Amino acid sequence: MKNLLILGAARGGKTTLARMVNEKFGLGIIAVDALVSAFEEKFPQLGIKHHSDEAKEWRRLFLRI
Repeated sequence: MKNLLILGAARGGKTTLARMVNEKFGLGIIAVDALVSAFEEKFPQLGIKHHSDEAKEWRRLFLRI
């Protein structure tokens, strides 16, 4: 299975593009914000939160994988 990572500025059309790719090729969509929210809710001991320096660092590390 191939993965496609769509990056860009806020309000740059990433979600719109992802939906178009989903419709045309049937690829799933996972938003990084959804992952951050899931970790924030299910693993509060990790201290991952939206709009924090730690969240920015976690996203940076996640995207390097």
